[in-house]
Amino acid sequence: MTPVCPRSTRVERGFTMLELMVALLIAGLLAAVAYPSYRDQVRKGRRSDAIAALGALQLAQERYRGSSPKYADSVSLLGRPEISEGGHYDLGIQNATGSSYTLVASAKSNSSQAQDTACARMAISFGTGATQYLAAGPGAELAVDTARRCWPQ
Repeated sequence: MTPVCPRSTRVERGFTMLELMVALLIAGLLAAVAYPSYRDQVRKGRRSDAIAALGALQLAQERYRGSSPKYADSVSLLGRPEISEGGHYDLGIQNATGSSYTLVASAKSNSSQAQDTACARMAISFGTGATQYLAAGPGAELAVDTARRCWPQ
């Protein structure tokens, strides 16, 4: 007669190596799909840094023009910082005359905003009583943002 092994009353618990690898693979795929979307949403949210800075510059320009024959041609004349509050954009003024100006926010090269393909540069152009909202990607010329991709409606 053959001796019979007593049945183990111990219940095995836990994951097998295969189950663990499948779970890690699924988590990795989800992260790979979600991260680019997350990064784009962060960039979109940081555009508000440029919008706020340009709005403050626009108000400062109008105050300056109230006591001067023309608009200021540098940010320092307005007593404002040349970097946006969040530190993502450099601020500047172009083509300032007695009746028009263009305020520009350019993404800093060391900021992730520099990879914002549609809105690395944002601008407000004022002239002859009309305000235009401009935008451009890295290395592109500023153009009116007719699709309102960069400027909220």
